[in-house]
Amino acid sequence: MAKINTSPTGGIGWRNLRTGLLFVAGLILAGILGLIIGKNTNILTRHDTAHLFISSIKGLSEGNMVAVSGKKIGVVKSMDFSTRNDTTGVLVTLDITRDYFRLITSDSKATIKALGVLGDKFVDITLGQSKEMLPEGGFLDVVAEPGLEDLIASAIQTMDTIQVISQKISKGEGTIGRLITSTELNDKLLKTAANVEAMTKQLTSGDGLAARLINDKQMAGHVSSLITNLSDVTSSLKEGKGTLGKLIVDESFYNNLSSVIRRSDSLFSRLNDTSNSLGKLTNDDDLYRHIDRSILSLDSLLMDFKQNPGRYVRVSVF
Repeated sequence: MAKINTSPTGGIGWRNLRTGLLFVAGLILAGILGLIIGKNTNILTRHDTAHLFISSIKGLSEGNMVAVSGKKIGVVKSMDFSTRNDTTGVLVTLDITRDYFRLITSDSKATIKALGVLGDKFVDITLGQSKEMLPEGGFLDVVAEPGLEDLIASAIQTMDTIQVISQKISKGEGTIGRLITSTELNDKLLKTAANVEAMTKQLTSGDGLAARLINDKQMAGHVSSLITNLSDVTSSLKEGKGTLGKLIVDESFYNNLSSVIRRSDSLFSRLNDTSNSLGKLTNDDDLYRHIDRSILSLDSLLMDFKQNPGRYVRVSVF
């Protein structure tokens, strides 16, 4: 039978070896945990990849979160310079859990956002409406969102604009500048106020028509009576009373007037028509000359009859 070495030296050596193995295993486990935590991912699930091609990462880092509508579905795996369609930019590779990768469609959009105002950046993917899924390794369209740098630049531009406006105002340019730096408008306002005061005083104590309308009760009564009479006249017109009222609301009066106009138009048409006697009388010059000559001949006959009646009448006495 083999003898077990129970010497103090052999026991210490085994314990040291066991301690060393445990220490190495702990380092390996710590390294794996550090890799998992550092990459912000889970090695026990299956993953797919998607890509972004952007001109600026805007503070995005490897290991940052990838989310769909705010929910984490993966991490930023890598970022490398690349050329696509003759354009140089940054190729961002997204490592996405396969169960959530199925939610991403061909028309989904990606946006680089910040967790809070000064928080880490992450990639937020919106849900699309297409039924076609994004293929493995496909590219997502990137939608720009104003970041802190853009807000600061916009604020600086706004401050510059305000400064320019303030300088113009201080120089008396524009309406506001003239209002602040010049007394001309103030003098005009004071003059206008004085004129209003004088007009008010004249209305309350003057003898003009406006003052009498305000202060004279009799004048006010006459105006009220006039308004009442006008109201009565208007009511009568609406009811069709009187000739003017019938002209406004009575259709029979309109029809009669229309009939008279049509008859007059027919008469004028006949006067202009040379195919009838009335038309010839008004338009035919030859007929006019014949009638004129006949009248002259008749007139000459009557004159001759007056002067020489014996030529036409003979009286014999038995």
